[in-house]
Amino acid sequence: MEDKKLNSKKIKKDFPCPCCGFLTLSEGTHDTFEICPVCNWEDDDTQYTHPNLPGGANEMSLNEAIKNYKKFGASSEKYIKDVRPPTDDEIP
Repeated sequence: MEDKKLNSKKIKKDFPCPCCGFLTLSEGTHDTFEICPVCNWEDDDTQYTHPNLPGGANEMSLNEAIKNYKKFGASSEKYIKDVRPPTDDEIP
């Protein structure tokens, strides 16, 4: 009988979130639409290349989300309850 733990691979998260900067994304392309567990930013290439653009995957612009993260620890005030501190391996 195979050990399922040996066959399951943990997805390595080596790429920084454009909002909080922690290593929470599995790809560096910014079009993964992964949601960062540290700040709740949804990775969106359009908003990455146009950081003042609101809408798209996130209702606020990337620059506004960065300000929000610095101010209260989430990309938007409504996500404060959904975020967590970075783990040791997510700190660059």
